[in-house]
Amino acid sequence: MVNARTCVAVVATGLAVTAGSRPAAAIEPGEIPQTKSGVFIGSSADVPGPGIYMFDKAFTYQATVVGMGAPHNNGFPNQTHVGVAADIVGFLINPGWSIFGGTYTAVIAQPAIMQQITPPVNLADGGLHNTFFIPGQISWNLGNGFYAQVGLGIYAPDGTISGPKGINNVGAPWWTFQPQVALSYAKDGWNLTANIYTEFNTKNTVSGYTSGDIFHTDFTATKKFGRWSIGPVAYLTDQVSSDTSSAAYNFVNGGRFSDFAVGGLVAYDFGPATLSLVGTDEVYAHASGGTPGAGNVITPQGWTIFGEISYKLCCFEEAPPVAPKNPLVYK
Repeated sequence: MVNARTCVAVVATGLAVTAGSRPAAAIEPGEIPQTKSGVFIGSSADVPGPGIYMFDKAFTYQATVVGMGAPHNNGFPNQTHVGVAADIVGFLINPGWSIFGGTYTAVIAQPAIMQQITPPVNLADGGLHNTFFIPGQISWNLGNGFYAQVGLGIYAPDGTISGPKGINNVGAPWWTFQPQVALSYAKDGWNLTANIYTEFNTKNTVSGYTSGDIFHTDFTATKKFGRWSIGPVAYLTDQVSSDTSSAAYNFVNGGRFSDFAVGGLVAYDFGPATLSLVGTDEVYAHASGGTPGAGNVITPQGWTIFGEISYKLCCFEEAPPVAPKNPLVYK
């Protein structure tokens, strides 16, 4: 049996979900942050026992484009709409190893995405995004209900890629390295967690453009009542460094973006499986900067609904304690 706190939380810890949800924000036109803000909501630095766990996480993101670069029509803003639907299937493996005094786990996940952006952008595509994996993360029980976890997430450039600059579909032709830290208080049914992670991107192998570093923090504050868990959540996202252009473009995009969202979580522990729902609304979104002659930057602002089911598959069961043998008595 996997309880709601560990299964819903931990299988998401280390799962960074990709979303084609931020077109032309403060990055190369058409490129996107690899990680959907809020994906670690509900997670904990605590981990379930040895075994292989499977999760299926889906979400929809619905937004409108804002910022000084947002399209206008005769002086009035066009309500350019961004719609994203994604499904992520993945596995968390706990082989029962102890490293540096903590519990070792690994994660692999494959996102599939459909996205649509209305005119004047007028884009619709879909396919597999880059595979995400964590070759290793370690969780420590600090005592008195406090936990800490560190890990390194990696996106491989194996998604659906098309177009002259490699950015006309949901795949991304570059690697992303995502160090992650989670700090939790998980005791007496409480889950108070901050998940902190930053995206560091390599160059687009087609265009040579490099997207700036993006900092995320996802917050969870829930309480378990019987089989139910409920509580407020939030996330903060901020691009902390500027992009680096290339010979494929005649400008350097100096813009950045940030946003903040609040919402709530409800989860139910069925015993063999756990189901959770998270809703968030971006109450603040800001895009700044831009390039003379190339327009100002834009960013979407909207709401997200996440749904996840997770359960233990098998294997790596903890061995029962061995009863001590009776000593041999010689006369």
